[in-house]
Amino acid sequence: MIRPAIGAVCAGFLCALLAAASTARATGVQIAIEPETLQVAPGDTFTVQLRVPVAGSAINGYSATIEFDPAALKFVPQNQAAQEGALLRDSCFSHNVYFTFSSEADSMMALEIMLGNGCATSGPGTLLKLRFTALAASGLTYIRVRRVVFYNDGIYVLPVAHNDARVLIGALLSAPPAPRAAPGPRFWADPNPSRGVVTFRSDVALRGSPEIVICDVGGRVVRRSRCLPGTNGAIAQWDGHDDSGRSVAPGIYSAMVIDGLHRSRVPIVRLR
Repeated sequence: MIRPAIGAVCAGFLCALLAAASTARATGVQIAIEPETLQVAPGDTFTVQLRVPVAGSAINGYSATIEFDPAALKFVPQNQAAQEGALLRDSCFSHNVYFTFSSEADSMMALEIMLGNGCATSGPGTLLKLRFTALAASGLTYIRVRRVVFYNDGIYVLPVAHNDARVLIGALLSAPPAPRAAPGPRFWADPNPSRGVVTFRSDVALRGSPEIVICDVGGRVVRRSRCLPGTNGAIAQWDGHDDSGRSVAPGIYSAMVIDGLHRSRVPIVRLR
């Protein structure tokens, strides 16, 4: 599971107008780790891609957490050009995108946002390229999409369907379908982007003494407060001030809700 060290990579999103589609497309977004099944020998290095395989709803940003078993696979870091897919970058006429990536021993998190006015895409195409080395002598392991969120102009794009990948190490196996990881609670900000007060909402009841932590793109905490659940899923509000009462500068921030069981994040944008 993604660790707090990865959670320190805080970012958000900007743009764009909904692009008009010239062909029919599905509502929502489908993603897949491809190839969905592959066989490798112990010690082999291989690449999988996180892709939008078919055209769907327009998007201009995403964040994704990918998990794997570190006893069976080792992630091989590469430079940004080798890891970043072309779907968002090449769909923005100015190639103006924000991309950040962080990894741990058993997981990685990527976030990418199109920053040009009018930039959006509906796919298909590649979001992310990931390279692994097989460690185990033999067996079956999975590369899973633990959490993924798509955005368009500050709004969540729903529904999202995804397929995980299975890796057969050594002798060919008759492998069952990858079990689905239970999704965590959905957490969002409204309105987003915003010039005024932002209301944070959750689609599940929070437990314990939950709190909201807001940080800037450098990972510095600017505001921390306890959640006070209200109506229609509201759990907290932020007026754009830091813990000292000063108004924060316009820009990209990230909010995280911590309830003792889950850590859910959402990128937010403060406007002038």
